[in-house]
Amino acid sequence: MKKLKFIIIIVIIIILILVVIFLKKQNNLESEDNIIAARDVPETQKIPLEKEESVGTYLLIDEIVNNFFLYISENDENINNSEAAYSVLDEEYISQNSITKDNILSFFEEYRDFNSYSTKNMYNKKITASEAVANAFYYIKGVIRINGEIKDVYSIVKEDVFNQTYSIQFIDEEEFNTTVEDSDNVDIEKFEIKNKEYNQVYIKTATNYDICLKHMEDYKNALANNVEEAYERLDEEYKEKRFGSLENFEKYRQEKQETFGKENFVQYLVNDYDTYKQYVCKDQYGNLYIFEETYPMEYSLKLDTYTIMTDKFKQEYDNGSNQTKVQMNIDKFILMINNQDYETAYDVLDTNFKNNYFKTLEEFEEYIKTNMYRYNDIEFTNFDVKGNVYTCSTNLTDLSNGKYIDETKGTGGSGYILNWNFLVQLQDDYQFILSFEVK
Repeated sequence: MKKLKFIIIIVIIIILILVVIFLKKQNNLESEDNIIAARDVPETQKIPLEKEESVGTYLLIDEIVNNFFLYISENDENINNSEAAYSVLDEEYISQNSITKDNILSFFEEYRDFNSYSTKNMYNKKITASEAVANAFYYIKGVIRINGEIKDVYSIVKEDVFNQTYSIQFIDEEEFNTTVEDSDNVDIEKFEIKNKEYNQVYIKTATNYDICLKHMEDYKNALANNVEEAYERLDEEYKEKRFGSLENFEKYRQEKQETFGKENFVQYLVNDYDTYKQYVCKDQYGNLYIFEETYPMEYSLKLDTYTIMTDKFKQEYDNGSNQTKVQMNIDKFILMINNQDYETAYDVLDTNFKNNYFKTLEEFEEYIKTNMYRYNDIEFTNFDVKGNVYTCSTNLTDLSNGKYIDETKGTGGSGYILNWNFLVQLQDDYQFILSFEVK
């Protein structure tokens, strides 16, 4: 019996030794494959520049550049910021510009007070070996905001895929444009980047929520630092129809001063079309932000669905009953009010109704401000029709939950329910005429 146990133990030991030898051999083979792959990479290659389409990569590279500016501004008190910034800079760039750990902060002095950074365009060149990416170059155009001023900034992030490391360097506009316009004739060389404490690459996942959040942050940063930059974010057709001028947009910005910077989206919807993705975000005040993205973070923005109706709105409207259409039109009217777009709301009123009660836009605006909330949530309570006139009874409550205080309406206090009765006539081409019971 003892002899049998001894034999079993010997067999188990032999099996374990064989398993260890096999695993070691596999690891050696994999390492050898990587070395061979690295050696297979030509010293230089002519690789065409491509738009970066991976959202995860886009957010990762954007974060890498943003982190560099955070180091330069000494934003993190728990680390040695000059050492962190120095460790992620490209070694050749350091040598060419005589940068040291002691002078790096002064070298980038112009960025020390930065407020925010956003990547606008990103292109890549990827060197492959044995059907795997060995090195990657990312050419980036970004915007940095400093005390209300904006400045374009151009950079190259190099990624060593084998070592999972990166480096960053800065270039001028001419070099960036030359590379983009004539990328096929620009040689790139293979490289290796040593692993340092702050220059490690990691996998960045990106959900639709992450993209909505990134879009919202980008727009809010632009609006906070430079209104003209935020205005340029708007869709060209929408910008002309809704505002017509930067001055009108600035007025819109001022009218929302009391809630500005507090907006956080509470709902979002993603529509995937052939040539672009549409991210529809809704904040706690009922404001809409419709981002139409062709490439990651390359978007145009609309701030409502009534100035230029979306395909989604048209489809829902066309397939809806008359009651649905009436409610959708009243929703549009309330959205106009919540946007403080009194002029557009005034335009949809019945002509006779306006002549009887609100001969001027100013009279209408004053009535709305007195009898509605600043930000209204609507509930439909009753629906009726007589001829071609539809009647809707509704309850209006404070959508801001007291964050916008107006004691005359109980906002910030008891939160009264306001009863409003609307009369609507449906017209062709998604148009409508509206009036309401005047108290």
